[in-house]
Amino acid sequence: MANSVLKQLARKAKKRLSSAGQRLAQEDRGSIRQTTAYLSQSTYAIVAHMQDMKDDPLYEKVKNLMGRDDVMSPIAELTDHEVYDKLEGVDKERYVINLSKRYLELKEYFLKGGG
Repeated sequence: MANSVLKQLARKAKKRLSSAGQRLAQEDRGSIRQTTAYLSQSTYAIVAHMQDMKDDPLYEKVKNLMGRDDVMSPIAELTDHEVYDKLEGVDKERYVINLSKRYLELKEYFLKGGG
């Protein structure tokens, strides 16, 4: 009797794990779609690191920011809201981190006399 109860509990647990795995797979597919959309809309970020600094789409924007004295939040001014507003959660964080990194690289480039 205890053996059949144990088997029944094991089947229920297996079923719960199976359904949880399916749910997680569905959530992963949604996350992958969001990430793919983010990457396709900002592919220039990846390409920019493989080419010259002057080829980065942010080059002119950062150059203009560097020439201004009234810049309070450069990242906010560089944010592409058509892309950013479509992102959620972690993807927004990745976008800001990537944007910050690119801004700092370009800023350093200009401060060293580049451009």
